[in-house]
Amino acid sequence: MTAAQTLAEVQHVYRTGRTRSVEWRLGQLSALQQLLEDHTDAIEIALQTDLGKNGFESWVAEIGQVLHEIKVLRKQVSSWAKPQRVRTPVALWPASSKIQHEPRGTVLVISPWNYPILLSLSPLAGAVAAGNAVVMKPSEIATAVETLLAELIPQYLDPHAVRVVTGGPNVVHQMLSAGPDYVFFTGSPRVGSIIAQTCAQHHIDYTLELGGQSPVYVHDDANIDTTATRLVWGKFFNAGQTCVAPNHIYVHQAVAEKFQVAVLAKLSEQFGPDPQNHPDYPRMITPDHTASLAELLAASTGTTLHGGTIDAEQRFIEPTIITDISEDDALMSRELFGPVLPIIQVTGIDDAVHRINQRAHPLAAYVFTESNAIKDTFCDHVVAGAIGINIAVLHVANPHLPFGGVGASGRGQYHGRWSLERFTHQRAVFDKPTNYDTIKFLAQPVPGWANRLVRRLLSAGKNPPADKRAAQYYRTRPPQ
Repeated sequence: MTAAQTLAEVQHVYRTGRTRSVEWRLGQLSALQQLLEDHTDAIEIALQTDLGKNGFESWVAEIGQVLHEIKVLRKQVSSWAKPQRVRTPVALWPASSKIQHEPRGTVLVISPWNYPILLSLSPLAGAVAAGNAVVMKPSEIATAVETLLAELIPQYLDPHAVRVVTGGPNVVHQMLSAGPDYVFFTGSPRVGSIIAQTCAQHHIDYTLELGGQSPVYVHDDANIDTTATRLVWGKFFNAGQTCVAPNHIYVHQAVAEKFQVAVLAKLSEQFGPDPQNHPDYPRMITPDHTASLAELLAASTGTTLHGGTIDAEQRFIEPTIITDISEDDALMSRELFGPVLPIIQVTGIDDAVHRINQRAHPLAAYVFTESNAIKDTFCDHVVAGAIGINIAVLHVANPHLPFGGVGASGRGQYHGRWSLERFTHQRAVFDKPTNYDTIKFLAQPVPGWANRLVRRLLSAGKNPPADKRAAQYYRTRPPQ
């Protein structure tokens, strides 16, 4: 059976209404939870095979996060499925108004290889919680996880309404051409652009969760020891193959040397003197990905402060720190997506913000400081999908925060309540009874009294008059 035929079958099942009930939604979430609990060991082995992740990292970064997401969604499904009554203006009485959270329909989830469990099953959980049928296409690069998901999901979830297809880009093309109702894609900006163009051609709504060069600014009052610990953890977690990992660090020149010494100390503490043989240091996903990052390192004119050892066949890149590079260095040309970290000295917050704003809006940006004024300046002047203050990466683990990018780093947000919003259409329903027909007063010719009454009802009413002085102030005030 082709991917397009699979999509057509799932679309037919959705149209029967099978997925709409609260019972079905809660049943699928429970089944997904059971899958994760029954096969934790097998999932950890698959992640070890594909990415070299140890069991603890697999649990913290992937399995545990999906389980927590399921818990949050299960609490919200029943209330979310109910219509939400809203006010009706007096001018439209008698009538009632409500919002229905209508499922999108058949959702195509296209997931990446760097967090192949989290970024497959988290959007899957959101989609079924919202009452959709789903076709999921795991990454063909993370082959062990792809094989495991294709085997386990039909055993636990509704095999008629939730399906897994495997394969490469040609499979994605087939399914997009077949016309799903919604597409949820996580991956690179380059592929995201192709997905968006194809969806636009077929008038398909979509969400893009991309990435970008997530920057860090370390101010001169930062707690250097804690900052170094948190940034080394956030950067080299999953060998740097994290969409919100710190891509490069701008550090205040007054503390740059002290900060670099602290980073080197934390690298030694976390990965020892021989990371290649350290049991908890992950690997790059493929030899080709390893070689691609090695080429960028070779083209860089920066100074290697630490690391640089590469074994492409073993998919190993030593944690590497590069200093003394310019903004046009090869390492600053794209998202690094690996264990290479440039550190760049700046004169202060204004210099850092200026450099950050010269680049595309990132998926996340981080500031380390004890100053509320510096925090406010950073938040007010940096555009990013999320901002972490004195921490990197960890905002992703909070299902009570929206996750998503802006501009080149993505379109749309999900997690928790935002997943339910993402995978539904908020449909307006307006119900006006026929036993008292006010519309006849709007039909031509309109009586004079009706004209006056409607104008009054639809006017500003009790709202205060416009503040003319405020309006004049901003018309005449020049930009700062």
